[in-house]
Amino acid sequence: MKRSLFYICMFSLCLFIMGCSNAGDPEHAEHGHSHDHNGHNHDHSGPSASYDVLVTQICEHRDAIKSAFDADNKDEAHDPLHEIGHLVGQLPDAAAQTDMSEADWNQVKEASDNLMDSFGKVDALFHGDDEGVEFSEVEQNVQDAITVLQGKVEVVSSANQETQP
Repeated sequence: MKRSLFYICMFSLCLFIMGCSNAGDPEHAEHGHSHDHNGHNHDHSGPSASYDVLVTQICEHRDAIKSAFDADNKDEAHDPLHEIGHLVGQLPDAAAQTDMSEADWNQVKEASDNLMDSFGKVDALFHGDDEGVEFSEVEQNVQDAITVLQGKVEVVSSANQETQP
């Protein structure tokens, strides 16, 4: 458990250092909002893309990471790995902006946390951490989380179709 927390912290720190935050971006700051999910109040700027677009982008980056590892060219996975962390970090906010139920949002949050943990372990490989892992070691966990996220895209799409005239 401590290792997982360490990987998540290291992965988040890498994203922070790379400047992935919109905190100082006035364009995003005007869209700040507050949500209460699972008893926690979150006040933050909104995601830069809709939930379904984020899931699509995450799948594209996952594919790039997998291809780089499969081709034994891990260095090509490093940039998509950092970008995927930024995208995954936006998922709960994007889900909160849909008509998704709280139960569905909780599943998105859990899947997002699982992705951050899995990709954080892979990222640790690039930063000299002996506990870093190959993508193949977390691939099933990543696929399971993405399956949940894709299922919620269908939930959101169905809800949007029902509300359209």
